[in-house]
Amino acid sequence: MCAITGIVIVSNLIHFPASIRGKSIGGLTHAAFEALPYGSILLGICLLLFAFATLIGWSYFGQQAFLYLFPKKHLRIYQTIYMIAIFLGAVLSLDLVWEITDTLNIFMAIPNLIALYALRKLIKVPTKPV
Repeated sequence: MCAITGIVIVSNLIHFPASIRGKSIGGLTHAAFEALPYGSILLGICLLLFAFATLIGWSYFGQQAFLYLFPKKHLRIYQTIYMIAIFLGAVLSLDLVWEITDTLNIFMAIPNLIALYALRKLIKVPTKPV
C-alpha cells in the first residue's frame, strides 16, 4: 500500500507539479489520486480497507502479546482498552493521535534497546566489508 501511494505521488509530481501547491502532506496523496479517473473514490475505498485490515491485524498482534504476559481470563481487559483506543483515535485531533502513537512507540523500543545493550558483547560485527 505504501509503495503504491508513493508511486502515485511521485508520478503526479512529475506530470502535474502545480497540483500540490498549498497542500499538506496528507493533501499530496489526495491531490495525486484526484488526477486519476475515479481517484477520490479509489482512495476512499483503499483507506477504508487499509484501516480495517490494520485494526484487525494490530488487534490480533496485541492480543497475542497480552496472552503471553497475562492469563487468558484477563483478555477482556485488553479488548476493552483496545476498543477505547479505537474510539479515541477516531475523535481526537490527528496531531494528538500521532503524538500519542510516537510516545507509545518509544515505550515499546525501550525494552528492545535495553536487551541490545545487555547483549552487546554477543553481537559480532564484521571487521571487513562483505
